[in-house]
Amino acid sequence: MPDASKGQVEASSEELPTSPAGLVQLEQRVRWEAHDGQVNVAILEEHGEARRAYTGCWDSASLRCWDLPEVGPPHSTGELRVGGFLNAVAKLREDVALVAVSAGLIPTPGESLKVYDLSPPLPSPKKAKSCFLHTRGCRALALWPRPGDAELAASISKDTLAVSRVRPDGGLQEGPPAFSASNPHNMQEVMALSWQEEGCLCSGGTAGTVKAWDLNSTASGILSSSSVVFIAYIPLERSGPAACARAPGFDTSRAAPPRVVWWLATPRGSDTNSKADEFAEGRWVDGRTGQPVGHIAGLGQAYASASITEDLRIVAFGRQLMALDRRAAAPAPESAATLDAAALSLSLQSCGKSMQSMLVGSKDGAARLYAVHA
Repeated sequence: MPDASKGQVEASSEELPTSPAGLVQLEQRVRWEAHDGQVNVAILEEHGEARRAYTGCWDSASLRCWDLPEVGPPHSTGELRVGGFLNAVAKLREDVALVAVSAGLIPTPGESLKVYDLSPPLPSPKKAKSCFLHTRGCRALALWPRPGDAELAASISKDTLAVSRVRPDGGLQEGPPAFSASNPHNMQEVMALSWQEEGCLCSGGTAGTVKAWDLNSTASGILSSSSVVFIAYIPLERSGPAACARAPGFDTSRAAPPRVVWWLATPRGSDTNSKADEFAEGRWVDGRTGQPVGHIAGLGQAYASASITEDLRIVAFGRQLMALDRRAAAPAPESAATLDAAALSLSLQSCGKSMQSMLVGSKDGAARLYAVHA
């Protein structure tokens, strides 16, 4: 375990310069050595006045929990060994979470997706429960309507896209999933999964395709791009019925407004060591029509994003953390609002109401906590 006392509290703030999207300030509160390898999972939570973080490392197949005091370095509250290369973690209810891994040379059902109790200290004495939904490694997770209060849990691998109902105690309902589709991306690697609304889900992967799934059927609409790293949704004003109908049995009384999908893409065939910065791009696409409404390019390889407001997101492009506003025209790389980090930022998550915070996980094994002033 790394020594959390190595965390460094810094009083100085780092400010992103003014861009067409407006002014954002990131005040670094603490930095600590969270893992010996890349931090590709970052979860930040508020529990009343207290804050808690989870950091995950793909290389070491481990998830660690940290208490974050107002002053001083984080305090480690244990480690969970997840039995495979860690891809994603999603909180279902309270401290019950789905954990997705790529497990073993010979994949078997039930190994790549499990439900864990993440109540600190880790590991919990409660036994993990296997979810027999995927044979290949599970690569991405998405919860509806939100993490911590999920009603539906979507998971995806090369072989299966599945949507399961979440029980009140946080586990997944037994039996067949509410929705499933075999071979969702023609056995190509899948990197991203996100809800558009209760009855519509989008997935994307390295083959250069984004698919919008209507949960009433196994049909999907296809949008082409280069390799998709992540997908995010931003609500628009209501202006008519949503394009995707809801699946039978899904609650239709809380109709979501139409959405714009924002996905960030990298070059076809690229990897995390790629230097093809000039080819990386992001697109804003109208979720009702599939037509692009904005575009940004030449900013470096995109790794992750975190929502600050309905309009404002912070995106990790290599070592740069960039504030982008969907209401503004795409900024030119030389005028965009950026903050240079010491290492590649691979995972981001924000939380908070009156004062937002953002947790950043880096390729060098460090985690950084920022106060966000937007």
